[in-house]
Amino acid sequence: MIRFQSIEILRFLAAAGVYLSHCSPSIQIPIVWYFVADHYFHGAIGVDIFFVISGLVMGLSAQRSIQLSLPPRRFVVHRLAKIFPIYWLITTVWVLIILLHDKRIPGLSYFLDSIFLLPSNLDPIIRPAWSLRYELYFYLIVLLGIKSKRVLAVPSLLIFLGCLLNLYTNYFYGASITIEFLLGYWLSFQKDFMIKKDQPTAWAGFILSLLLLLFASIGTDFQDDPRIVPTRMWIYYRSIPTLPRLFAWGFPAFSLVFFASRIHLKTKFSVIGKFTYSFYLLQFPFFCICSWWGAESLAWNAISFFSFTTLIGIASICCYYFLEFPCFFRLRRKYD
Repeated sequence: MIRFQSIEILRFLAAAGVYLSHCSPSIQIPIVWYFVADHYFHGAIGVDIFFVISGLVMGLSAQRSIQLSLPPRRFVVHRLAKIFPIYWLITTVWVLIILLHDKRIPGLSYFLDSIFLLPSNLDPIIRPAWSLRYELYFYLIVLLGIKSKRVLAVPSLLIFLGCLLNLYTNYFYGASITIEFLLGYWLSFQKDFMIKKDQPTAWAGFILSLLLLLFASIGTDFQDDPRIVPTRMWIYYRSIPTLPRLFAWGFPAFSLVFFASRIHLKTKFSVIGKFTYSFYLLQFPFFCICSWWGAESLAWNAISFFSFTTLIGIASICCYYFLEFPCFFRLRRKYD
């Protein structure tokens, strides 16, 4: 699989945005507080970047499976081996920590929903993992495309049918956010996708897309009113009408990924993209433990913020090299 260093760096920036959105209520760093804590930048838009990148990666993987006549099982093993082992391990450890802390046992139904990432309006035990529910759905429909040898038509049709069904029912996988995946998926099928040319235009498009995304991020995907469901599928602004997530955040995210994929970079810094999944999953447990120790009452000044960020960063790197990658490598080697 070809790895685009520009996309790897963008993956890291998306993870950093999500991290800032989780930190924002407590940040009291001058200037940073003004943009983050006061919601002039809502980092949850990083999830939309992840969705587009995920569609792009799966499109390339699906095409490779067809071109090399690889068994569909290989696609499934690679995808599930990347998601589940480390997710199950972190979730299990976190449940044990919860039990030791306050002795409350999650209900069995909720635990199973979380472990297997079943569709639900409740967040999983590891809350940021709500997006993985859609990720698994993407895997399923792409698998059907590979098996039918219609890797473009089948996923596209199923997503559009799901969105149409969602207009009349509460079909979970019909949320418009699934089209963000499809946008990235379509991008991988462009004939000139692998051609790195006209770098000034690519950089100009990237910068303009980044500015557009920063402007779009002044909205929020969270709504205090519990009667509004699902809150994450709509973006709420202070002075303009509420917009579907696809239009408010999805298209700017796609534009950013589109131009980033056309930028040619050669830098070792792109290695940070490897750690984003572990970083994404570890954030929530770290924040909770920090609050248990009373840190939520402290100001997130520059020293405490960067110390805490460094701690999570080191934990994420260790998690990747000692848990995530070994599990993925062994399962892939066993079932390939």
